[in-house]
Amino acid sequence: MKYPTLRSSSLPLALAMAVCAGFAPTWGHEYYANHFQIIHPWSQPAPARASGVAIFMEFTQVESADRLLGASTSVAGRVEFVQPAGHEQGIVLEPGREVSLGPTSAHLVMHDLNTQLHYGRQYPLTLLFEKAGTVEVEFIVGEH
Repeated sequence: MKYPTLRSSSLPLALAMAVCAGFAPTWGHEYYANHFQIIHPWSQPAPARASGVAIFMEFTQVESADRLLGASTSVAGRVEFVQPAGHEQGIVLEPGREVSLGPTSAHLVMHDLNTQLHYGRQYPLTLLFEKAGTVEVEFIVGEH
């Protein structure tokens, strides 16, 4: 069996493609707190000064009860919870249960953005938990 070989004229193209592959956005990113995992915090692109821009994520591998009490980011004036009526304040994490923050469930909303959120970029987000304390993550702008 014969294998194709790279000619010297195609070597620069092959190297350029390999280097560029390393710069693709990472869509699946995760963070670890003491007793749970945070999966893929993300948001949609948005212009500066926008309000009502949602942040979504998932919590998995929950080993002990905790509660997400609040969040902040340097790219927005404030971050608040949006939850279905009748739910407790904050987002409850229970052992053995996965929690998804999504458009039809509880999620975070940024108000008064001070910068444009560009597709493919990541921005800092501080999550405050009742027991785990503060957890620093980055949310990526793009799609789930």
